[in-house]
Amino acid sequence: MLNRIKTLARNQCANFCGSNGCRIEPNGQPRCNFYRDDPQAAPFIEAGTIRCLYFEHAVLPVDLALSDAYYAADSEPGAKCVTCGLPFARRSNRQRYCPSCAQARRRELDRARKGRKTAD
Repeated sequence: MLNRIKTLARNQCANFCGSNGCRIEPNGQPRCNFYRDDPQAAPFIEAGTIRCLYFEHAVLPVDLALSDAYYAADSEPGAKCVTCGLPFARRSNRQRYCPSCAQARRRELDRARKGRKTAD
């Protein structure tokens, strides 16, 4: 998941600048929080608890599956999407797919249903 977050930060974040830097300079560091490699940040990166408010509010909503996985790290364990395998926050005990995969699955089933209907 961290690699997908880094890719999204590098490609979509307006504050990300060359060589893994950040214009905001979080915690007084000239590097993006997700690219920090100092010993002080290592335990937080491994635990997945390192945060960037700008990234969470402005960039993360672009990728719904990643957003769900990002916030589901603190929620119930074992809620993983059947299709992509990313953890997500369930809204019911029967939910099997993350929101983006659920939409794709719904379209696939609708397409199949309509194909059977026209074949009859």
